[in-house]
Amino acid sequence: MFPRFQESGVFDGLDAPHRVPNHCLVNEYLAGQGIMPHKDGPAYLPTVATISLSSHCLLEFYKVPEEGEKDSNEGEQPSNSSTTTNEKHSQEPVFSLLVQPRSLLVLKEDVYNKYMHGIREVTLDDLRKSNILNLNEALPEGINDTNALLERGTRISLTFRIVQKTLSSKKIFLRK
Repeated sequence: MFPRFQESGVFDGLDAPHRVPNHCLVNEYLAGQGIMPHKDGPAYLPTVATISLSSHCLLEFYKVPEEGEKDSNEGEQPSNSSTTTNEKHSQEPVFSLLVQPRSLLVLKEDVYNKYMHGIREVTLDDLRKSNILNLNEALPEGINDTNALLERGTRISLTFRIVQKTLSSKKIFLRK
């Protein structure tokens, strides 16, 4: 898999010696489980590659107000705080992506840096939403109706990143 990352240039342009990830997070999401909107945080270089297995999901993106910009939910308690930051975000997603099983999704540059991403805790994803950018390209085989509701099943995600600073196993296990 790593040679494919190198060939496709997924991690090109980052300050990383080998252009391959050094971190993989494996998550299982049962139908109805999601993840609150978040940014991945400063420990990682600004590119993430996620392979989804078993079921689809609707990944939603929320604008993080830039410094000095008025927040749309200012004065309210944030209903969805970030898992890695305390940044506020717009209450409704700016756009969404339909992520299909066996797909590779790469987030980098502005999408990585200026938006939080999350998955709602629902068992049915509503394709009638107008902000699904890749809806026509990502419709599941056999579904021609963009007004469909898609039932979510168990989804496995493999999320690949480059951690900026790591310790060698020798430093961890051979301490005196």
